[in-house]
Amino acid sequence: MKIALISPRGRFFESDRKFKKLWEEISVNPLHRSFYSGFGIALLVIAALTPKSFKIKLIDENFDSIDFDESFDLVGITGMTQQATRAYEIADTFKKKGIKVVIGGIHATVLPEETKEHSDSVIIGEGEELWPQFLKDFQNNTIKPFYKTSHLADLS
Repeated sequence: MKIALISPRGRFFESDRKFKKLWEEISVNPLHRSFYSGFGIALLVIAALTPKSFKIKLIDENFDSIDFDESFDLVGITGMTQQATRAYEIADTFKKKGIKVVIGGIHATVLPEETKEHSDSVIIGEGEELWPQFLKDFQNNTIKPFYKTSHLADLS
């Protein structure tokens, strides 16, 4: 099975012309990209928790484009609020193709019902506890609409 793990580009402030112009000027700055953009650790942790029987493609949309014609069995998306609009666009596109979509991250955790409108399942809270169970359910074709942590992950 093939999984795409995607970090969408941020689009939170695109409607403000002045901010958009400033954002475009800052975005070409290498320091900005190295501190603000870049692949968050969340999807790297999820990738590490994924059994080797799955093939994973990691996509950071700040640096890579998404090939919507590529075949995936599952698309996992994470994001902050500034990425939510784009995350939903990505999710909706893959769902229209019949591909299962799961969304997690801080925005999904704070607004799970909204997020569910664009996904098959929502990870609420820490993914370390939930991802292995979600994958088992995915393989058994029994995914739940919501997966919620009962406690914080032990990072030791």
